[in-house]
Amino acid sequence: SAAFTYRNWWTLEGTARNDWSSTLPTGENSYFYPSVNTSVVLTDALPNLQNSIVSSIKLRAAAARVGSDAPVYSLVPVFLGEAQRFGSQPQYRLDTRLANANLKPEITRSDEVGAEFALFDNRVTLGFRAYRKSPRNQTFDVEISGASGFERKWVNAGEISNKGIEALL
Repeated sequence: SAAFTYRNWWTLEGTARNDWSSTLPTGENSYFYPSVNTSVVLTDALPNLQNSIVSSIKLRAAAARVGSDAPVYSLVPVFLGEAQRFGSQPQYRLDTRLANANLKPEITRSDEVGAEFALFDNRVTLGFRAYRKSPRNQTFDVEISGASGFERKWVNAGEISNKGIEALL
């Protein structure tokens, strides 16, 4: 991570991370996720903007990417222990979820822009934020035909987009 501030009115920060997961197949088990955000306090950069109504104005923006691995035991078939199934004798059964050796990491992208206003000698604050969040390659266990000998199967599927605007007074 790194952060830089210029003359106490502009800040720029960034991070970079790479994870390797044992719950993902070799070759697909590494995922990189960076982030960057910045903010500018306009009233510190341009003091003439301050007056009896406007105390401060701050603008900000951020972009990030986050990774997530697959659930444990989703790559290869496993036997699950059921210690209480037949009295005190431990019993084992094959997991009813079909493993998938081709799973990929889930990657979520998020972006945000916003503004904050302090008014009337900081007695009133007003904030706005617009955001978008979009995960892809989500890992689900979906129903499959019982004729396969399994009830569910692990898959990567879908991309969901979540976006909105928030205001705070």
